[in-house]
Amino acid sequence: MRRLALLAACVALAACVGPSYRDPAAGIAAQRDFQPERYLGRWYEIARYPVFFEQGCTATTADYGPIDAETISVRNT
Repeated sequence: MRRLALLAACVALAACVGPSYRDPAAGIAAQRDFQPERYLGRWYEIARYPVFFEQGCTATTADYGPIDAETISVRNT
């Protein structure tokens, strides 16, 4: 549950501020032992930081799926 709340917070925060994770000039290193298959599927939001684009949202979910070996899709509803 804690991991889910952290993931939801990171997704919301990344959408609002900060450099793109693909921006090499940002000095952000990718996690080397990341296992994307552990995160695929439906995630349910159990907590969030108040952000304008989620105002009035209820029963929020994020569906993560593989696109190719290096890309994951996400659909927030």
